[in-house]
Formats: sequence, structure tokens, C-alpha cells
Amino acid sequence: MNFSLTGHEGDSDRQQKESMMADIVAADIVTPEPDFVVYKLHKKNGRGKVHIDGRDDVINPATITKERPNGVTERIWLLNGVTSIWDSELTEKLKDKEFVMHNIRSLTFDSHGFCRIPKWDTNAIEFAKHCRHNIENKNRRGGSKMEFFLYDPSRQEKALLEMEMKQIELIMLVSQMSEEKVRSHASYVGISEVDAAGQKKTAEGLKAELMIRVKRNPAAFEAIINTKEVEVAYIIRNAVLDTKIDIGSVPGQIRWAKGGAMICKLPGGRKPLEYLVELAMDTTSKEGKLFMEQLKELK
Repeated sequence: MNFSLTGHEGDSDRQQKESMMADIVAADIVTPEPDFVVYKLHKKNGRGKVHIDGRDDVINPATITKERPNGVTERIWLLNGVTSIWDSELTEKLKDKEFVMHNIRSLTFDSHGFCRIPKWDTNAIEFAKHCRHNIENKNRRGGSKMEFFLYDPSRQEKALLEMEMKQIELIMLVSQMSEEKVRSHASYVGISEVDAAGQKKTAEGLKAELMIRVKRNPAAFEAIINTKEVEVAYIIRNAVLDTKIDIGSVPGQIRWAKGGAMICKLPGGRKPLEYLVELAMDTTSKEGKLFMEQLKELK
């Protein structure tokens, strides 16, 4: 078969080739999905969208110095048609009240609590970074009912993994505790040593309950596990239960039951056990040091 390179047939062939080339080029130009910086509301109330006004009074980090550690408060603006968010750099534009009225923007969070800002929208990103609603803004003053944070799935997943690993680590520590430690920790976090029938719980039963507490709040449990305070609180609790420490015979006074020697005066409104633990842990006062020495003799 012969193909002519001239005349009508040639023109058609050339046009077809040009069209094919255009298709190839067009197919090769992949329009990328725009990259976004994503923020998420800390608490989403209601089903609708949430709009955060495009003006705010914040601490300008550029004004934080050794001489002025708290910095200077400055208004920030989220406006179309400008290249900055800072009031001091928008003096001329802000004089035009009509321009401000028609060009002020807001950060909009969808019904799921997400705000997606294209990376090219640097003003919106800067505004979100510095406004007082951003939980991660280290220089913010006061709280907000519309708090948000930078949403980073990889960061959230990493934090979740770390939390799960911490739970496992703490649960393993609980599983290896001696009975005395199990009972002291259970007492400290408010777990009853007896069941509904008034029977004393086994160490295994208390371990199971402690593990549940670990799962609920691993950070809080990590802060107290194997601490001196837990041990001291348990000694004091047992001393009260064994009537070695008298917390109620004389109003406002805590004494040793045997001999009646004064331990301390109880400040108004304070709970006796909590105050005694604080006293024992106070290594700066003579009263606290003496009480701790006396507790050691009870062990």
C-alpha cells in the first residue's frame, strides 16, 4: 500500500500525526493534585462549617527578645491582594476600609473539622500558624473555643504507635509487680482493695484493674509508677487503718495514736491523707523530715 506525502491525503495524514503528537504531549502533562497544609479542629461541635475570622491579635515572634521576652502584640490580617499578614506591613492597604471589607478572608473548616490550605497560599498558612486558635502556637495568649492543630497523618500514626508501645511497657511493669507494690499503686489511684461482697481482692485482680487504668491514661500512670510518693502514701494509709495515726480525735490535729504526740496541724479544707503525704515528701521542713523518719520505723 502506498501512502502519499502530498495533496489532500498527505494533509490529512499530517494532521492526524500532529493530533496524535498533541495527545501524547497532553497525556504526558499530568496535572498534579495540589499539595495542601491541613488543619483540624480540636473539638468539632455541630455539623456545619466553622469559620475563623481573618483578623486576630497575636504576639509577633519577631519582637521577642531578651529585653522583651513576652514580645509585642500585633494584629494579623488574612486578606486577598497583599503579601503579608502583619498590621505593620499593611499600613497603606489598611487605610482603604472598602478594600479591607471586600478582601478579608477566613479560615474555613468543613463539616468534618478539616481546613485544607493549598501550599501556594502562603498568607493563609502564615495566618493559621500565628493565630491564637492554633494549639501549636507557642506564643499564643489565652485559649479559644475553636482550637485547631496541624493535621499530619504520619505524626498522628507515630504518636498512636508510641502510645500503644508505652501501654504495653507499663502493662508489663504492672504484671511483674510484687503484691505489695500492686496494692500500694491500686490504693494510690483509688482502686478498692475489697470487692462488692467485702472480700479482699487478690493481687491478680488488682493487677487487672491497674492494667485497665494504664490503658485509659498511660501518661498519668507513668508519672506515678514506682515513685516514692506511692510508697509513702501506702504506708500512711495503712498506719491510719491500723490506728497508729489518729486523724480525727482532736479537730484540726493529727497525732500518733500511741502516746498522742503531735504530727501536725491540719489546715482547713485539706484532706488528712493527702496532707500527710505532702508533709512526708517535704524534705525542706523539720516537721516533714521528722515525719518521714517516723514512717520508716513503721515498715
